[in-house]
Order: sequence, then structure tokens, then C-alpha cells
Amino acid sequence: RVVDVGVAGERIPMNGNSGVVIESEHKLVGGTKNFCKQSAMTIEEMDKCMLAGRQEVRRCIEEMGTNVLIFGEVGIGNTTTSSALIAAITGERIDILCDSGASTTRDGHNPDIVASK
Repeated sequence: RVVDVGVAGERIPMNGNSGVVIESEHKLVGGTKNFCKQSAMTIEEMDKCMLAGRQEVRRCIEEMGTNVLIFGEVGIGNTTTSSALIAAITGERIDILCDSGASTTRDGHNPDIVASK
């Protein structure tokens, strides 16, 4: 099951996906913002996303009897956020943390690697 809490753009069509993708009542409209320019989300938006996660975990356990949960993310750019956080916390250079990604050239070079600020 996939819970959409922040996919930017058009709503995901719910018909025909057999309930695999559901849209959270706490969905961030338009996704997150560019964290290089401003906060990616407000504290209130983060709280709503965390609440959506807690509610879905409860639902999986109570309604489906789930005893194994696997968490993931969808979307290009999430690695950027993760790498920026790791760099900020550890002091590691961003070019050490980031390698080729989805926007690489044929030689595997990514000219747009995030620079730490």
C-alpha cells in the first residue's frame, strides 16, 4: 500500500489502482518547497506528515494484522535532502556523499550536485 502525503502535481487517479495508492487527508498540497531557498515545510506541515505516518502504521496493524512494515519514499530529489542533512549533521563534504544520480550525463557526472551552504 502506498500513502501519498506529498506528491506534487496532479492528484493520483484512485480508480483502477485497487486501493494500492491512497491519498492522505494530511497531504501537502503542491509538495515541499525548495529547502535551499526556504524551509521545505512548516512545523505544522511536518506534524501532519508524521501524524499521517502514525495513522497508517496503526491502520496496517489493526485492520490488516500486519507484522512487518517497510518504509520508503518516492520521487527524485529525496536523496538531495537526505545528503544535505547528513552533511549538516556530520560535517562530511557533499561531493563525498553524492555520486551520480538521476540527472547525470552519459559519463556519470552530475554537474548540479548540491553545494553545502
